[in-house]
Amino acid sequence: MSDAARRTLYAVDTNVFMDWQFRHYPTDIFPSLLSLVDTLIAEQRFISPALVDEELRKVGTTELSAWSDAHSEG
Repeated sequence: MSDAARRTLYAVDTNVFMDWQFRHYPTDIFPSLLSLVDTLIAEQRFISPALVDEELRKVGTTELSAWSDAHSEG
């Protein structure tokens, strides 16, 4: 098995984003976490269903909704 096949894949739902950016790890306190997640996204190792973006627009903070929009594929 190749090293790429062994890499961890994170498939996340709305609650993960809410807990991450709003409840437990606000981006103004943990800015390096954004960089780490961006790296995982670029490597296609941090993914979520398209419906998550829609849900975040309805229930997410303004910052989280903007971040999600900037990282959605379509």
